[in-house]
Amino acid sequence: MPPLTLEQVLARSMRLPRQRTQRYVSKLYHGSNSTAVDAHAQRATRAGALASGLTEPGLFHPSHSDVAAPHRRGMKELAAPARQEKLNFFDLMEREDALRRAGRLSIHRSDHLVRNSTDLTTFLNAAARTGGWQDGLRAFAEATALPAFQALLHESTAIASASGDSSTQWGSSNDRASPTDDTTAAAVPSHSPSAPSVSLSGVNPNAAHIVALLNMCATAGQYPLVEKIGAFFAPAFPDAFARVVELLAARAADTDAAAAPGWRAAFVYLTQRCPLPAAEVPVEAFNVCLRGCEEVKDWRGALEVVRSMGPNPMQGWTSAEEEKDATQGEHTASSSSATAGTESPSPHEEAAAPVTPAQTSLSTPPPPNVVSYATLIATLEQAGKDQLASEVLNRLPAVEKEEITASYAALIFVWSNQVLHKHRRRF
Repeated sequence: MPPLTLEQVLARSMRLPRQRTQRYVSKLYHGSNSTAVDAHAQRATRAGALASGLTEPGLFHPSHSDVAAPHRRGMKELAAPARQEKLNFFDLMEREDALRRAGRLSIHRSDHLVRNSTDLTTFLNAAARTGGWQDGLRAFAEATALPAFQALLHESTAIASASGDSSTQWGSSNDRASPTDDTTAAAVPSHSPSAPSVSLSGVNPNAAHIVALLNMCATAGQYPLVEKIGAFFAPAFPDAFARVVELLAARAADTDAAAAPGWRAAFVYLTQRCPLPAAEVPVEAFNVCLRGCEEVKDWRGALEVVRSMGPNPMQGWTSAEEEKDATQGEHTASSSSATAGTESPSPHEEAAAPVTPAQTSLSTPPPPNVVSYATLIATLEQAGKDQLASEVLNRLPAVEKEEITASYAALIFVWSNQVLHKHRRRF
């Protein structure tokens, strides 16, 4: 059985209860089999008239029993198809749903479905669960009535691809929505409004709508749309921009070996395509990238993220481990250039090159907080770099160092109590 569409899910939730089906069963069945219903109705009318005539006062006689009995049997035979028609009511509704699915009739085009802010949030959440991201984008554009957002969707061919496969993933048949495409790159306005302008009949979008819209596109794998929508609403909703970075960091790397991990894509989006001023970028966005480095145990990437932030002790300092790696890299590069001559670097090497703060568009990003430093130290410890983690801890400011040390001491105390409690329960 094919998966339910968004129209079917919403239609089933709006169906009438069973106690009211008898009122509408004749009308629905008349639309599917009018001839059979008319024939049953005529026979039932004649049988009812005959039965009422036999049961009138003064007309009943015992000799009529042999005449009334066949009619009673006939009425029972006519009542059985009527009961069967009631049982087939939901089967008829399923048949009509199949016809709607074949004709692509959608109830979301009704002007009375999304009438307020709560309806729009419910619709977007339902679209995320059913995979109908095209319907969700169209409903959001129609409900909010934002001309700039409608132009963004029109130019990025999101509405034009509604007749295609909704499960298209990023990088396969959705290349027309790639962020490197000139046409789609121009879809994002260069100067986004500080507050979305809404028409008289539109729903004023809030942060919950934007987050639900981003989650819907990310669930469908439409990450180029996630970036564009986040860049469009970032000036008015900074929390939505942090959600974009989180979704990009949670995205799994593509099957291509040269593809960057999720945290790298989020870091590039944060440092090179940030639509917010540097002072308005939340530090939590950088912490999301650090959590991605911690999941894959990329300690070099964690150091790179921390050094790209605001003023901190990690800038201008290189550990012995990094100097050793840099020396080995220079020897490898010199040997390869001696054998292969002056050869240009491969695209993979260019993509894997670290992004320095001079290459980014952020002049004064926010400095790291205690969560950033703690995540960096945890990443170093999980990667087996205990000595480097100790060096980083000793270079931290006094306040952050004290908080992290106290947190570690509290964790060790709780862990030791749990071990001691388990040991006592054995004896």
